[in-house]
Amino acid sequence: MAVWKLLAVVFVVFAGVVGVSADQWKLVWQDNFDRSELGTDWYLVTGEVLLQSGRLLLKGAGATVVTERTFAADVRIEFDAEADPKTQPCDLSATIAASKEFGYGYLFAFGGANNQVNQILGFGVTVVDSKPKLLIKLGRVYHIAAIKEGKRLVYTVDGEKILEASTDDPVSGPGFDRVGLVTWAGMLVDNFRVYERTVPHPDTPACISHLPSVSLYRDGRFLRCSSENPGDELVKALAAFNMRNYQEALTRFRSVCDPVTSLVGQAWVLGDLGYGEKLQYRVGCANEEFAELYRRFDAASKAFPDSEVLRAYAIATKWFSQLVMNRSGMLAARRLVALGEENNPFYHKAKLYLARYHYWNGAEAGNETMKQQARSWMAKLLELWPENVVLRQYIGEKVPWAEDLIADTSCHPAWAAYLREAYARQLRIMERFIKERQAPDGQLGGGYGDDVELMRTWMQIACISSSSQIVRAGIAKLAEGVWTNVLRNGFAELGDVEHSAEPSADVIPTMLLLDYGNPLWVERNLTSCKTIHDVCMGLDEKGYPRFKSAEIGWNGANTNPRAGGDTGYHARAMKHFIWQAWWGDEDSKDWFVRWCDGWLAAAMSRRQDKLRGLIPFTIWYPSGDITPPGGASWYDSSWHYYGNMGGMIYDSFLCAYYLTQNRKFLEPFCIAMDVVTKGPLLDGSYQPGSIEWQRQQMMSADSPQRTALYKWLTGENVYDEYTLRFGDPVQKYLASSDLESFLSTFKAVAESNRYNLELQTTEVLSTDRSALRGALTVFGAYTGAVTDLRDASTPTFSVTYDSPDENFAAVVTESKPTRLRILLYSFHDRPIRLGLRTWRLLPGTYVLNQGELLRGEYKFQNRYCWIEPRVVRILRRADTVWMTLPPRKVWVVDLRLQTEINVPLKMPDLAISPRDVAFSQNTLTVLVHNIGSAESAQSWLSVQVKDKSKWRRVGRIPVPEIAPPKNFVPSFVRVSLTAAELIQGKTCRIILDPENEQSEVCEMNNSATFEL
Repeated sequence: MAVWKLLAVVFVVFAGVVGVSADQWKLVWQDNFDRSELGTDWYLVTGEVLLQSGRLLLKGAGATVVTERTFAADVRIEFDAEADPKTQPCDLSATIAASKEFGYGYLFAFGGANNQVNQILGFGVTVVDSKPKLLIKLGRVYHIAAIKEGKRLVYTVDGEKILEASTDDPVSGPGFDRVGLVTWAGMLVDNFRVYERTVPHPDTPACISHLPSVSLYRDGRFLRCSSENPGDELVKALAAFNMRNYQEALTRFRSVCDPVTSLVGQAWVLGDLGYGEKLQYRVGCANEEFAELYRRFDAASKAFPDSEVLRAYAIATKWFSQLVMNRSGMLAARRLVALGEENNPFYHKAKLYLARYHYWNGAEAGNETMKQQARSWMAKLLELWPENVVLRQYIGEKVPWAEDLIADTSCHPAWAAYLREAYARQLRIMERFIKERQAPDGQLGGGYGDDVELMRTWMQIACISSSSQIVRAGIAKLAEGVWTNVLRNGFAELGDVEHSAEPSADVIPTMLLLDYGNPLWVERNLTSCKTIHDVCMGLDEKGYPRFKSAEIGWNGANTNPRAGGDTGYHARAMKHFIWQAWWGDEDSKDWFVRWCDGWLAAAMSRRQDKLRGLIPFTIWYPSGDITPPGGASWYDSSWHYYGNMGGMIYDSFLCAYYLTQNRKFLEPFCIAMDVVTKGPLLDGSYQPGSIEWQRQQMMSADSPQRTALYKWLTGENVYDEYTLRFGDPVQKYLASSDLESFLSTFKAVAESNRYNLELQTTEVLSTDRSALRGALTVFGAYTGAVTDLRDASTPTFSVTYDSPDENFAAVVTESKPTRLRILLYSFHDRPIRLGLRTWRLLPGTYVLNQGELLRGEYKFQNRYCWIEPRVVRILRRADTVWMTLPPRKVWVVDLRLQTEINVPLKMPDLAISPRDVAFSQNTLTVLVHNIGSAESAQSWLSVQVKDKSKWRRVGRIPVPEIAPPKNFVPSFVRVSLTAAELIQGKTCRIILDPENEQSEVCEMNNSATFEL
């Protein structure tokens, strides 16, 4: 670039910075990239970098390159940038306060989020212009400047300020002193310049580069004092510390007279890895023990304003208080570690927290290099603290826990002992999460958005039996918190559907199973359906229900073409409709099936040479076409928000078949299986759009979750070989009927949960990466399920249990609509009462056979010591068959349909719950719901009070007919009763339809007991 042009640009840009003249800035470094290699002045953090024709080409998702040189706190960078013409424009971005280890600091983004927004992000700063006047245009070169000055952050493009942000805590100093470039697509850069202010801005806070020395210092694990006359109390404090009596040391340091020595001594105690602080998981909250130390230093610093030691420590302890068990503490940990190890009481604990953050960031990103780097830091810490259980677990040592749960195969059948161990450990893991981490608002330490992902495995284990009351209460508390604090009208705010659908879909629909019959969750899920239906979807030009965008929320849909269209990930949002249809709501079933019809038409289409059966990446709204706006090819990857998510659409098709029994929904899956099983196996890369490339895109069809479900739905064995290849043990059992092999797999599940409890519970920072190990195997064994409960999975469970505790094992060996057989084993030393809650059996009378399993004449054949059979009636889903399970015998229970009973296809469901009751001045007001699919007849509500041990009726309230929900709107009435006997403090019970005069979907929700 000519010098006069560069000076002109510099003048324009400096003029845009209020109150700053060009002579206040000094050019300190530059790079024109007139060479063939990156060289030693830059460090590539991630992505790919090339130098070509005198420009730097940076490309890749999140590609970041930073300078090797460090710069002052007030810094400005300029460069010329053009979007890579070979990619869609996205992110001509810069970074300040960056580092080599952690990449970009403050991110100045021009054309972020697929060229939809401009934004400044990082270290507590979030400024987003979602409707910018200026965005990237292909072929145009922009002169860009990013400025950090005082407390201000400014981003300019061609001399025009596009964004400005301010922060009360601008980050700079060691570890935050590099600058660089960032992109999520590709950009060409030239004329890179770095300027520093000649004099620091008045608002620029002085940063500390180290902590000053005092009389206390560390000598390995010991704390020493350089003072010749330390005093008795200090000597006792040091002795307690060096004997690792940390509480005593803390108390004695507080009694030391000299304020600096006293406070710094406390800092050494709290900063030692042997001191076990109470971990803080709540987002936005400080560690209270560390915060108390900060308050003491802050007060002392104000009392002695000339003390440089107290001033520096006050700053450091403020950061120290921010070390918490969520990644909001990352900045504080980095700052403390950057102060160095010498004279730094906080260094080792900050290094531990930093290693935790880095490890779980690696887990989140699937980056094993980051995890290994974190482990290397922990290994160094372990050299000083070899007894530290947490460090030992991170570096790979197996630390056992709850050895009382280890399967005792000498006294019990191995399969039962290992299965019970696995189930009990999974419950303990969830209980520890809840007891140690759950906040009053329901969060579990990862933030609602990540915490709900735990439910993808938790729900399966929690629903197995009624023994999981602690876990069920914790899940309900999380669900309540999500509903109250995250959702509005049942859905999260506008965002990409992968994430905006998670808070509701991962927890609300399956509450219909976990708290079966509770009108609260049925109606809340119905509300979610209504918001998705009314706000996020519409009918496309072909007449099919269609999501308007890949970015949806309660507050609308982003209809910018770059925000995408309807994708496979939208099956996550459709989970609300699946479970509402499972409950019996016809509107939800109809809407979901019609949405599947639209995808079916697109899948079977041969337009633009697309293979029949291949799920297109996107269907666009409002056209309903697979061709992106502007006429690009349907497979053009630059237009697709997520790429190939066809597997979730195959899941949806299989679920649509489950709901309708219409074989048309099986056809795309069968075609895809024909394609992917065709030999020889395709290997290598192919031209997008080619036949070979399309065949590769169908590879997700042969997932064992789908092949096993196909067999469960149809009884056909044709895909068993693919289930047996990679399936979960419960899916392999469905394919092979090899019970012995299935039972032998429980040992591995038990052992996988036998070690490193902290790493599975209290140490977890990424709750979305902490699934229960072996959850589907355990869930499937006890319930007969062959699928999990996430996204568009079809509900396949057959039975759950009402049990006194988890000390029983169960394996469903046969599950059909007319037959259920279960192997049971109780670890009790006395008979227990066990309820089999059936979910799949048709209404009818059933022969209940039960008896001890005996050895047969052949290895593959058994005998059964059947007791006298009895006949039981099952009229509705979740009806419970009660039985007595003898102690320590392998017991077989068999339910066989004798006579089918015709029940109405549509039934009402009158429902109440304690939260539906209001009481004031002898008057009881009750909200009565109809959550069924038919109008209820007129009925009665009986009101009773408890006198000592007996219930006494004090009145009856007529309940009028109630229509069923319609158009996703709940249906209910309010009724009231005034009676002198209704007195505050009394225990009250209300019973709907007390004479049981009408058939209902569920009768467990017809009564409620509460205190007035």
